[in-house]
Amino acid sequence: MILLTVVSQQAVSPKMAALRVQMGSIQATAEDSPLLAEFGRLHRVSASLEGAVLLAGFAALYLMVRESRLGSKISISGYNNRTPPPLFSKVLISKRS
Repeated sequence: MILLTVVSQQAVSPKMAALRVQMGSIQATAEDSPLLAEFGRLHRVSASLEGAVLLAGFAALYLMVRESRLGSKISISGYNNRTPPPLFSKVLISKRS
């Protein structure tokens, strides 16, 4: 994720900024301008890179939640949701007293 963001920020964004300066105004630039075409291409590359970062983040989140659930099932095996493990019961009892 960091690598994709670095590529976007260090390789793509500076080129887009330079093109923006050359064009002056994106809205005022003619639609058939090669500068605008290159800016559009770089914008699609940038959006694709950042989209990949977002998807990688969702995948990492999913894997962390899945690992957390698997770990909790293993660590308290033999107990259902209504019966807390013994250590947790002691903590609840000591806080209620």
